[in-house]
Formats: sequence, C-alpha cells, structure tokens
Amino acid sequence: MRRHGSSSLFVSLLAVFLSSCGGGGDPAPATPNAPPATVSVPQGSTSPIVETTIQRYPVEGRTVEEVRASIDARGPRTPNGRSDARTRWTLQWSSDIVETPEGVRAAQGRVTVTTVIILPEWTPPPDVAPGLVDRWERYATAIRAHEENHLANGVRAGSELLARIAAAPPAATAEELRKAIDAAKAEAIARGATADIDYDYYTDYGRREGIRL
Repeated sequence: MRRHGSSSLFVSLLAVFLSSCGGGGDPAPATPNAPPATVSVPQGSTSPIVETTIQRYPVEGRTVEEVRASIDARGPRTPNGRSDARTRWTLQWSSDIVETPEGVRAAQGRVTVTTVIILPEWTPPPDVAPGLVDRWERYATAIRAHEENHLANGVRAGSELLARIAAAPPAATAEELRKAIDAAKAEAIARGATADIDYDYYTDYGRREGIRL
C-alpha cells in the first residue's frame, strides 16, 4: 500500500554464470489517463520463483480512534511518511551461458521475486468497543488482498524478465549479454513499479477496495 521502495542493484559475472538483482523503485506518479494495473499472475514455463515474507507490526486500542492512531504511529515508513501497510519486491536473475556459432547465449534462465509484505496486527482487548472486531476483520482482509496485488505486480515483472532472458539474442561476449539482460531487467522493474503506483492511484491506496476502519 502506498509507496514501494527499492533495494540496491548488484551484478556478478562468472565464467559460465550470469546473475543480477534489483528492486522495484519509486517512479514518477501515474498520470490520470493511464489504465488501471492488471494484477493477474502468469503461470507456466515463464513463472519465476516467488519468495514472500510477511512481517507484522503490533497495533493497540479499544476504539476505532485508538486503533487508527496506533496504525498511524506504528505503520511502516515510506519516503512520504507512514502507511498502513507496505509491499517491497526485488528481482534477482541468473543464467548459464553457452557458446554457439552465432555468439554467447543465455541458457537455463532463473528469476526470483523476493517480497516483503508489512501488515498491521491487532489483538482485541477485553473491553473492545462493540462492532470493532468485525470492522477490523473486514479491514485486515482488504489490506492483505491489496498488498498481495502489489506482490502480483512484482511476479509479473519477474515473468517478463524470465521471458526476456529466454529470448535474448546472441551476444559477442558474456559481458555484452549481461548488459542486455540488465537492460531488460530495468525495463521490467520500471513497468512493475509503475503498475504499483497506477494501482494505488486507481484504488485510492485501497480505500475503494474497503481499506478503512
């Protein structure tokens, strides 16, 4: 929800092994004329490995106002302040290389999407206000679904990169091949990060999906 940060990119090159990683960034805000992001997760031979970690921060309160204040004070930090939840995804790729008469090609490409989702966690106190438990359950369900859709954008970026690795044309050297795949990686990351921002724009950061107490 809200902003999706980036991690540093690193690249290593071995004699017959290429790898690189990078993270979803914070591109310019989406324009109002951009279409809503599609968040379906592709399946099949171009599916990346997905590694997801769920982190939770504690929320306290017996009334809506107290719980809301606790979320505002303890939610994950973003470049523009705190938010209720946050999803951060990174891409890491690797590939064997083979020599052909046409040049060096990638073989057995692998892409891993590593995602961290940060969500609020609230345990109702004994004197909780009437109706608040039901409101929280609706809120928690909506916010989890919203963040999983951000995860899906990262998976789509990983699928795109994996397909680009498989389709990479021969290069004169392993270094040139690495640079070509890195360029494809940067494009996939940019599209995935823009899809995240578009998605937040069109859902009003999930409010149109029921993310409210």
